[in-house]
Amino acid sequence: MEAMAQTGVVAFGLYLVMSQGREEELKKGGLTTLFTVIEAVEFAGMVKPGERVIIRGEKIYFRKGNLKAKVGMERENGEPVASGVLAGMGVNLQ
Repeated sequence: MEAMAQTGVVAFGLYLVMSQGREEELKKGGLTTLFTVIEAVEFAGMVKPGERVIIRGEKIYFRKGNLKAKVGMERENGEPVASGVLAGMGVNLQ
């Protein structure tokens, strides 16, 4: 769940903020991303230490600094491990 949140919400959210031309705000340390919501999560398997996985996120919406995304995790062979809807928001630190 942590990896899905970090990749599908935090990293994806930072990418979307940068695509809006707000790179300087990020470089100055004036913005952070908070993970806020978990919805409809389904676990289909367990990931063992050292096992490699692929995490994909699909934007549901991104507005006013809030991101909601459908996030899925699968093994390298395509076998699903977990999926759900996660959300987070960008917060100004200054």
